[in-house]
Amino acid sequence: MLDIFLSKNSIIEPHYHPNASELTYCVSGSATISLMNPNTKKFQHYQITPGQVVNIPQGWWHYQIANTDDTHLQGIFNTDTPEVILGSDILTATPADVFAYTYGLDENQWIAATANIQPSILIGPPMDE
Repeated sequence: MLDIFLSKNSIIEPHYHPNASELTYCVSGSATISLMNPNTKKFQHYQITPGQVVNIPQGWWHYQIANTDDTHLQGIFNTDTPEVILGSDILTATPADVFAYTYGLDENQWIAATANIQPSILIGPPMDE
């Protein structure tokens, strides 16, 4: 289980969990949970308020945005240690020349466009546990 505390317009960056499904429960405030259906490649958006939940299937690309201050969400996973692949990791860890070649981009423009992306900070148990 993961407690998430957000102020209005704060976002949990786009990501997916390769080894877990997630149930996002709204304790207080309001949030929009957005997930991309891998079959249709279209996003589904769900606004939740206290007592409501959204089920995010394993491997689905998703993000959460707080609609109000003092939003408290709980992420409930079906595994003890959910893995997470963040959008920022994909953008910064994939070699720039791969994106440039794949999408017909100028490599230096890609490097400049992604230069300010900082690694996300995840708070949780120490990595060696």
